[in-house]
Amino acid sequence: ERDLRILDILARQAADVIERAQAQAALRESEERLRRSEHTLRMATQAAQIYPWEIDVAAQTIAWGTNTTAALGFPEGMLTDSLGETFALVHPDDLAVIGPLVNAAMEDGRDFEIEFRMPHPVTGEDVWLWSQGTAVRDASGQVVRYAGIARNVTERKQAEREAVAAKSTFEALMAYI
Repeated sequence: ERDLRILDILARQAADVIERAQAQAALRESEERLRRSEHTLRMATQAAQIYPWEIDVAAQTIAWGTNTTAALGFPEGMLTDSLGETFALVHPDDLAVIGPLVNAAMEDGRDFEIEFRMPHPVTGEDVWLWSQGTAVRDASGQVVRYAGIARNVTERKQAEREAVAAKSTFEALMAYI
């Protein structure tokens, strides 16, 4: 009977070792899938020129996706993790509109979609961004963060201005005919 108990103990230890090895192998596979998924997401966001961000509501911080600063052509370190400093970069005319909108959305736990300008610190030209944020809630239903994306829409805004100017010119010419 003593031998059976020893055998039972050894069998359980062997089962534990095997189970641990299987769990470690599954963890390694999961980590590798996560790395591949993150790489694919990074490639997709770069190709689409979409820049992910995440706001921690309690801390009032924003975490920008990799390479966002460089992709926008801003100097390194310009986009900090301070939500207040980020809002300070927004064109004053736009901040007067989007500041209250974003604050109200955060207070009410609503999603938001905004367009705004950030003057380029070197060239002074406006960089237009479109952004949307989605509220993320904890188990109790409280909004704890916002997950979102931003996209540089400067070229689209320029095309819109050119279309308005062309229409205006066309209408002026037609008035003389």
